[in-house]
Amino acid sequence: MNTLNEIANYLKENNNYAIITHKNPDGDCLGCAKALCLALKNMGKYAKIVLPNPHSPRHDFFWDKSLEEGNF
Repeated sequence: MNTLNEIANYLKENNNYAIITHKNPDGDCLGCAKALCLALKNMGKYAKIVLPNPHSPRHDFFWDKSLEEGNF
């Protein structure tokens, strides 16, 4: 198991992240993916979210499609 310090060091030392959700992501999944993606971007990292299938329209009010865009 990784310690919190090991995980923090990994996040600091690397620059490119693909955040992958599970199939049919619910609000909790999308919210966590969005928070992690924004936190990484605020650290100056490249991050994008990869959804295996489109999210439900009921989550449109908080979803930012631009977080899914970009190439490595």
